[in-house]
Amino acid sequence: MTTFNHLPRILFLYGSLRERFYSRLLAGEAARIIEEFGGRDSSLQPLKPADSRECGG
Repeated sequence: MTTFNHLPRILFLYGSLRERFYSRLLAGEAARIIEEFGGRDSSLQPLKPADSRECGG
């Protein structure tokens, strides 16, 4: 079995075109739990909500 000398690293991906979305809330809660267990987390939101002026809204 391989032994690592670093903390577990986990990447959370989330995204939506809505201003408030559950995937971001879930990713934030999961990151908090991972940190409590001693891991390192990173979050990435590949889709940024569009500016309403760009959408004609």
